[in-house]
Amino acid sequence: MTTKKLARKLLICDCDQTMPLNGAKLSLALGLPDNLFVNSSLCRSQIDNFRGALCKNERLLVACTQEAPLFHEIASDQEDGCGAENVSFVNIRELAGWSDEADKAQPKMVALLQTSDLPSSPARLMTLRSSGHCLVYGRGQIAYDTALKLSQRLSVTLILVDADDLMLPSTNLFPMAIGKIEKLQGALGGFEITIADYATSSPSSRAVASFGKERTRMELSCDVVFDLSKGVPLITSAVPRDGYVRADPEQAGELASSMYDIADFVGEFEKPIYVDYEKGICAHGRSGKVGCTKCLDHCPASAISSAGDFVHIDSAVCGGCGNCHALCPTGAIQYTYPRLDELVTRLQKLLTAYRHAKGSNPVVLFCDEAHGLPLIAALSRYGKGLPANVLPVSLHSVLALGHETLLAAFAAGAAHVSVLVPPARRQELGALNDQLGLCNRVLEQLDFVDSPQGGLQAEMLIEQDPFALETALYELPARKPIGANSFTATGSKRDIAHMAFSALFEASSLANEQIDLPDGAPYGIVRVDSASCTLCLACVGSCPAHALLDGTEHPQLRFHERNCVQCGLCAATCPESAITLEPRYNFSQHVQSAIVLHEDEPFECLRCNKPFGSRQAILRVSSILAGKNPMLQTGPQLDLLKMCDDCRVIAQTEISDNPMAMGEVPQVRTTEDYLNGGKPDGDEK
Repeated sequence: MTTKKLARKLLICDCDQTMPLNGAKLSLALGLPDNLFVNSSLCRSQIDNFRGALCKNERLLVACTQEAPLFHEIASDQEDGCGAENVSFVNIRELAGWSDEADKAQPKMVALLQTSDLPSSPARLMTLRSSGHCLVYGRGQIAYDTALKLSQRLSVTLILVDADDLMLPSTNLFPMAIGKIEKLQGALGGFEITIADYATSSPSSRAVASFGKERTRMELSCDVVFDLSKGVPLITSAVPRDGYVRADPEQAGELASSMYDIADFVGEFEKPIYVDYEKGICAHGRSGKVGCTKCLDHCPASAISSAGDFVHIDSAVCGGCGNCHALCPTGAIQYTYPRLDELVTRLQKLLTAYRHAKGSNPVVLFCDEAHGLPLIAALSRYGKGLPANVLPVSLHSVLALGHETLLAAFAAGAAHVSVLVPPARRQELGALNDQLGLCNRVLEQLDFVDSPQGGLQAEMLIEQDPFALETALYELPARKPIGANSFTATGSKRDIAHMAFSALFEASSLANEQIDLPDGAPYGIVRVDSASCTLCLACVGSCPAHALLDGTEHPQLRFHERNCVQCGLCAATCPESAITLEPRYNFSQHVQSAIVLHEDEPFECLRCNKPFGSRQAILRVSSILAGKNPMLQTGPQLDLLKMCDDCRVIAQTEISDNPMAMGEVPQVRTTEDYLNGGKPDGDEK
């Protein structure tokens, strides 16, 4: 992948000379024909330079994000229609310029500028609709007062856990009842609630609030839920659920802020659909047998449920963490925020531009937009800033990173990869741990781990303190990049993974074409016990990835290793327990085609000599059923098992003790028979 000339007009600013910028060197590195003018106050005294750069038919890149709203407003106000849609922004200040190593950060600036114009496909959107029906759940007077205030903006229903300190109003402005919420499902605009011990308030209550004596079980629906109960949260996952707000009623500031937020949940809201699901290649189940459950086991929002042989993803509940995508062995679940092929292309271009600008020892730092970027900004303002060789890559969620992305980064020239994780997501890191472990195992097996330097080449940083992050990044050992073997990231997740594996193998000096992988890795081989296998081919029908195939002309079980995802459905389906799984990765070209795992001679029908099954299967079935079935006792009866379908039907009618045979059919009597003395015509007896 070569570095191309920057496709946009560029404006740079050293922000009142707080960071070193060399216009001539940047122009040369970016392939620009003219030297860049370095502004110092582009958003203030030099704002006319921005106005002059606006052009209706030319895209403009501004190397500043802090004042992006101001620039956007000015561009929108232009009379000649030099629209704001042609203006984009990139941050080189907090990510590169504000650093103790700013004088060495030009390669990183070039890389950030070069990757700023990469296209990004928008995720599909869904619409959540709320009419403002709010359920308030809490205790006593404070819950009532909260519901009363919200009733001015929303349609409120109050469910009290208890009413011990409740002072009854003279006028009921909203429905009120007592009960305990047992179950809460759904999201904004579609919550379904199950309430136990439900009873409505009694209109005859006088000094003390009273409720109906008969307690019932009630099902309610609402658009938003305000939880003031202080008990176990109604939604226990750490992933925020749209429409569910929880607050401590004894914390006035928190309560007021939550009331302000929930009062706006009226109308239509667009939400990204974070993942696409292709059930045709899902390895969850086949014919009632359960195989892969990785997405179900690692969804912190409980947005994924089993639906028989497939899974169901509730996009309204999904928080976009991406655990399901990272772990899905077949690629049936694809993350779209961003798309995998676009993320890998972005990584490759970032590292290529950095290398061409004479950058060394590149470290890719994956971070999320909500936690990572603010932490980096704090580090740049109050600390040493990012090291010059640390290339930040921001994502909606770093938990969506799979081993294919991590390996592609190393193949493109990264010397180290760090993933900055919010401490609040500490309980959701199972998937990311697996993917980092798999990545490091592959690098180790390919002899890329430099033992004198030690340590992991792909690691997780769980930090909230910017100075702790600073220490971790500046203490990273200098490592030599594996290589620079980029590829065109197209196809499915699994296709991209195979490309990354191949690129790394080409850069490796490893002679062995096979490497061992940890248990649970989505690559490997199927081992078949030939003595037990009857070639019933139940495994072929259960394989979702078409890794197991039958023979076209002979009784065979064939295997396509490149397709195997180690889901275990074949082993779960095999009636003979003849299949075991072995995780590994095979770089040989032979895995591109199927090999024969087991084969047998065709068994020929005893009557017509037509082959109709495998010899091992027919003999095995005959030995199992002989003498155990009333219809399979004698030699002729057992021979039925060794005949094809057509001959079996014919032979069965010829057996003397055939239990399917009928008695002699009586002759039909006619009127003439009775007139002849009751004897059928022609009967002389």
